[in-house]
Amino acid sequence: MTTGTAKPKPPEEKPAPRNKTFRLAQRTWWLPWVLGAATVAVAVVIATDVFTPDEPAGWDQVRLPTAEHQVVYTVTGAGKSPEIKYVIDGVNGTETVVNGDLPWRKEFTLKVGPGLTFAMREALWALDAMDQELTPASHQACLRDTVLERMRRQPKYWERYYHGNGQSLAVDLQYSLSDRVRYYWPDPVIEQARVRLFDNLRATPPPISLISQHLPLALHAVREGTATRDPLSLAVAHVSAVLDDYHHACHTH
Repeated sequence: MTTGTAKPKPPEEKPAPRNKTFRLAQRTWWLPWVLGAATVAVAVVIATDVFTPDEPAGWDQVRLPTAEHQVVYTVTGAGKSPEIKYVIDGVNGTETVVNGDLPWRKEFTLKVGPGLTFAMREALWALDAMDQELTPASHQACLRDTVLERMRRQPKYWERYYHGNGQSLAVDLQYSLSDRVRYYWPDPVIEQARVRLFDNLRATPPPISLISQHLPLALHAVREGTATRDPLSLAVAHVSAVLDDYHHACHTH
């Protein structure tokens, strides 16, 4: 991928607009139970072996959506550029070169996966909170409680990263920016709770007020007509908002 910003910069050709359905199809590769394998390349998302929500992918076929990619920024021309600003973290972190010599080039490694699994965790926690509001206690999926119990039983994926105790550890397990939950989604007990959660919310779709409270980005997609109140659709809409950040980071400003 080659991008860059400079002042002044030559005019750019804008890509032809694509309809919402095509854009959504490009951005929904990440959800583990609907895809068999996924790879992300800069500015391109490729999905293979797609599964429907009623036919979840076998976990032995799933690759977690995390990877590192080499990013190259270049600015052509001669002389000096007053300012070159470029994204360094795949989202919003930037660095600026002032009065840089042209032509200019910068290479670094961009890790693109954890932001998406972080957003997936947010979406599933939010759906679990809706389930607690809508479903009788005896039938609730208790997804988050199930995940925490399994993480405590099998600490090998987080014990080198989280060092607190008590409530501090509980907060890290559920909300840490260093998301370790992503390694536990293949657990069959957790998957069973996830299936029950989705079944509950399909039987009793969440009202707009609950979606607004817990998944406001997904509500925006519902109002635009690119998502529905189905739990899978809401989760996809929430993660798609993060993919928009990656798209923003990987294109010329």
